[in-house]
Amino acid sequence: MGESDYDRQHGDEPEPEVGAGQPIEEPQEPEVESQPEEAAGRALSQALKVSFTFLKLAMIALVGAYLVSGIFYVQPQEVRFKLRFGRVVPAKGEKVLRPGTGLYLRWPWEEVVTLPTDEQALRLDSEFWTIWPAESRAPGQQKGTLDVHQDGFLITGDKNIVHMKVLARYQLRSDARGVVAYRFGVEEPEAVLRRALMAATTNVVGSMAVMDVITNRVKLATRIEENLKARLAGFEKNAGIPLGLKVIRVEPVETDEGKNPTEPFAVAEAFYDAQNAASVRDLLKQEGVAEADRIVSQARAEAADIEAAALADRVRLVRAAQADAETMKKLLPIYNVSASVANILRENRYERAIEAVLRDSPGAFILRHPPGGTTQELRLMMGRTPVVKPAQERLEQM
Repeated sequence: MGESDYDRQHGDEPEPEVGAGQPIEEPQEPEVESQPEEAAGRALSQALKVSFTFLKLAMIALVGAYLVSGIFYVQPQEVRFKLRFGRVVPAKGEKVLRPGTGLYLRWPWEEVVTLPTDEQALRLDSEFWTIWPAESRAPGQQKGTLDVHQDGFLITGDKNIVHMKVLARYQLRSDARGVVAYRFGVEEPEAVLRRALMAATTNVVGSMAVMDVITNRVKLATRIEENLKARLAGFEKNAGIPLGLKVIRVEPVETDEGKNPTEPFAVAEAFYDAQNAASVRDLLKQEGVAEADRIVSQARAEAADIEAAALADRVRLVRAAQADAETMKKLLPIYNVSASVANILRENRYERAIEAVLRDSPGAFILRHPPGGTTQELRLMMGRTPVVKPAQERLEQM
């Protein structure tokens, strides 16, 4: 079949004729366009690469942030320690990490425990205090009446009742033994401290007079603080571990209800009447003791004067006797020379002795045995007007 003009004009190629000696070709299917699939694969691959890149960067950032978060330092007013599987592990050779010791690193399998060391307050507000407002009382109960079921109180050493509020300031010990004992060794250490403060307050108030408790608050707080510290030391000795807390000071609490410590409100007037009576009694007792001391001191002084005068008189008499003995020794040779001279000397000494004895007497009758005579003679001796001496002078001459 030949090509027609129409076929040539329209560009259609003539179908080949099947002739002899030519192989017969099977018809082929048209090729499908694959460019869109390749573009989608390339886009997906690119997206996955970008995602993996961002994922790696995110993982690196997370690891870096975690490592940075593992670096820490100790803030002021706190202590820290590291736990590794529940056990305390040292860092830089120290179990307890204190402020100002540098930076520390925490590994992922470690835990950091932080404990505050700033000053804290423990108050006993209701344990030994009373309820003052009348509206808070039971129906029909008088204002200020002590109700042992709801009111706290303390018994003083002289069997009086007082009410009191106490404040104890304390803080955590910063040493390793104290910190570990506080965290792991003692259950509820603040509760133990509260009970110790209550016991110390009861013990101290029970050993003081009521007026000392009410009027001398500084002394009271100091004694409670000393007793509380002694109790904490005893706890550590008996338990083998410290409480982990140290007491800074104990001080009374200022209250709006009145002074602290205070006497029971309902019996305040009678309480002060009794205290005033006791003060008057003590004053009178002191005056009596002072008067007794004065009388005893005066009597002792007078006794000392009398004793001194007697001692002086004894010395005077001894010396006078010794002088008389020396005189008689000197006169003995004269007495031995002549009896008449001896009689004159004796008579003279006798008269002088009588004059000395009767010097202050207005007159005296003397019944005398003259030497060598057989009859008695009566002599009347008239003296001068006696001079009355003071009693003290007469006492000194005795």
